[in-house]
Amino acid sequence: MSEKKCYPAYGKRIKLMRDKGLVPSSDVIITFNWKIGRLFTRIVIPANKPIKSLYFNYLTGLSVMIAHSFNDAHMLPDLINEVLQVNPRILATFNYMLAKQNVTDNPAFYLVHSTRELT
Repeated sequence: MSEKKCYPAYGKRIKLMRDKGLVPSSDVIITFNWKIGRLFTRIVIPANKPIKSLYFNYLTGLSVMIAHSFNDAHMLPDLINEVLQVNPRILATFNYMLAKQNVTDNPAFYLVHSTRELT
């Protein structure tokens, strides 16, 4: 029996906004940490739910950034796969722990997908 799908924290709020024909004024931040992205439109992935059991369809056509740490890296492949299935306008990842290290040979920001040409 498959697990019933649900919304991650703040996901239903974004879905209701989209149902009214509205879009967030900034990128949507997906994070695993409650302290990250509080000033932005965000969703927080619960630690106790499999990624595949969460709804992401409200992210279609939006710019999305996954803000993560080294500890979350094992969840990134499933999360990226699920978000790509709903066709965001842009999907990027940002390792905020790597950014704090200020390492130039391993960028903290990675563009996963873009439906527009970047110049």
